[in-house]
Amino acid sequence: MTSASNQRPWFCLQGWLATFVFSPLFGLLLGLVFFFDMGRDRGETALRRPLTQASIIFALGLILTCLLAEFPGEAALGLAHFLPFILLLVSLGELIGTSGHLRRMATWVVFSSLPVAIIGLGQRFWGWSGPIRWLGIVIDWPLTAGGIPPGRISSIFGYANDLAAYLAIVWILALGLLLEKRPKKRWFWIGLGVTTVLDGMTLFLTHSRNAWAIAALAVLAYALYWGWRILVA
Repeated sequence: MTSASNQRPWFCLQGWLATFVFSPLFGLLLGLVFFFDMGRDRGETALRRPLTQASIIFALGLILTCLLAEFPGEAALGLAHFLPFILLLVSLGELIGTSGHLRRMATWVVFSSLPVAIIGLGQRFWGWSGPIRWLGIVIDWPLTAGGIPPGRISSIFGYANDLAAYLAIVWILALGLLLEKRPKKRWFWIGLGVTTVLDGMTLFLTHSRNAWAIAALAVLAYALYWGWRILVA
C-alpha cells in the first residue's frame, strides 16, 4: 500500500496518467505538484541513490551538448521535452514500491485511451470533426474529419503516426492486463476487453506499419512468455 506521505504524489500521478492525453496543460499542473511533493518529501533520499546521481550526470551532459550545439535554441526546445522524463524516472523509483503500483498505473493509461479510440472511430466512420477547444489551451483537439492524413485515423492527435505510437503502447499494456488474469470484478474485465478491442481496431486504422510491427512483436513476446510454443513454431 502507498504510505500516507505518498498519497498526494500518488494521486497526482494517477490523475496525470488519466488526463495528460486530453489536456497537456492540466497534466502539466498535476506534474508540477507531483514533482514538488516528491522533491520535498523524498529529495534527500533520492539524491543518495546511484540512479539519481547517474541521471544528474546524464542530464548535465545533455545540457552541455545543448549549449555547444550549432543551433542552441532548437536544441534547448528538444531538451525541454526530454529532461522532465529523466526527473520522472527518478521520482517513480522513489514512489513505486510494488508490482501493484505498476499495475494501477497501466490500468489508468489503458482505460483513459477508450475515449481516444471512440473519437477516432467517430472521426473515421461518422465524420466527427472539430477543432474542439475549451478555455484556449486547456483542451485543444484538431479532430479533422477523415483523419490526418485523410483516410488514416488521428483522433485528438495532430497526425496518425502520433496516435499510432500512443496506441501501440496502450494496446500492449491492455493485452498484458488481459493475459494476467488477476482476480477482478466482472465489469473490469468487460471494460478491459472492450478497450483492448477498440484500441486494436483504431491502431489498425491508423495504417502505421511501424506501430503494427511493434504490436506484432509484443504479441510474439507475450506468446514466448506464456509458453504458447504452437504460435511460434
